[in-house]
Amino acid sequence: MKNEKIQIPCPGGGRPENITYRELCTKSNIKTQKGEYKFKSTYQNKLSRSIDDIERFQKEHENKTKKLIESMQTCVQDLLKNADITIKK
Repeated sequence: MKNEKIQIPCPGGGRPENITYRELCTKSNIKTQKGEYKFKSTYQNKLSRSIDDIERFQKEHENKTKKLIESMQTCVQDLLKNADITIKK
C-alpha cells in the first residue's frame, strides 16, 4: 500500500503532484509546481501506523476469507457426496 500513488494538490494552485504514501511518510518536504509542503514527523508517524494497521487488517481478513472459502468448498463436497442420486436412462 505504501507504494500506491496518490495526487496531492499544489498549495500554490499549480498542477497536482503524484507521489506515493511512502514518500508522504518519509520525506520531510514535497515540492510542487508552485509551492511546497513541509511535514511534521508526528503526523507522518501517524500516517505510517495507519497504513500498517490497514495492511495488517487486510492480511488477517484475507487469511480468514481463505479459511471460510475452504470450509464452504468442503461443505459443497459433503453435500454432493451425501445426496440421494437418481440416474435417468
